[in-house]
Amino acid sequence: MKQNTIYYIPIFLSIILINILFSTYFITIFLAGVVFTIFLECIKKEYFYMLFLSIVTFLIIESTHNLKFLSLSFISLFLYYFIIPKIKHLFSSSAFGGIFYIISFYIVFFLSYIFTSNYDISSYYIFLINLIIDAVVVGVLLWD
Repeated sequence: MKQNTIYYIPIFLSIILINILFSTYFITIFLAGVVFTIFLECIKKEYFYMLFLSIVTFLIIESTHNLKFLSLSFISLFLYYFIIPKIKHLFSSSAFGGIFYIISFYIVFFLSYIFTSNYDISSYYIFLINLIIDAVVVGVLLWD
């Protein structure tokens, strides 16, 4: 395991605990954008152990929020291979690119949620709040 990836393990564990504990109290905090950002870095730098941990974290998020099995992993792979190269072509700044990666992740995640679950207006606000939380966390803590 690479030395700089050791910091991802406490991040994954805290995201898992947050999702399990907050889903018990009916507060929806995904932090899936943080896992998505780590997922992208693990694919790019070929950190396969951390990639496995990010997929496990996605699975726990999916199971606590009653989402389809492996849907977040497939969304992440779809974005990595088809959408992110287009975004990289449009933006020269990596900071703006990182924010737009998360925005595109939440847009596709929201669309898949609409088609697979019961949609109400409160879920729009839940996704918007989670997008803001993840953009702040990734913008401040994780982005290089």
